[in-house]
Amino acid sequence: FPFTTICVNRDYAAARHRDINNVGLSVIRALGDFKGGRLRYWPSDPGAHAMPDPASLKASAARVADVRGRSVVVNSTQAHEVERFSGTRFSLVYFSVPSFERCAPEVREALGGQCGLAIPDAGRAEQTFTAVRAWMAGRGAIK
Repeated sequence: FPFTTICVNRDYAAARHRDINNVGLSVIRALGDFKGGRLRYWPSDPGAHAMPDPASLKASAARVADVRGRSVVVNSTQAHEVERFSGTRFSLVYFSVPSFERCAPEVREALGGQCGLAIPDAGRAEQTFTAVRAWMAGRGAIK
């Protein structure tokens, strides 16, 4: 499991943004009784250096993914947002924080022993991200 973090959101329609404290890929899945709430993302986003305001990206350049009941992999450091929705919508977002591989040994042991959570090895996590990125790029899903 190459992620350090799982974020659970309830009824949150994220405005267009780029995640700045994530590394690798993110996986998003939505659950609940709702209409709308698809994920819009910009796989050709040139990044904050070239285009500081993600609101400047053309809506026509976005891809739309239905994350209801299915997991979608994106590079969340590129612009993304959630479309409006009605009803009750939960989303699960799996991602990794920077420098996770520098976690103190005692914290690593406590998470593994007491919580059953293993912090991924940085090399193994990068191998997984590279393989998934290549697979998704081949499907035209991410860049």
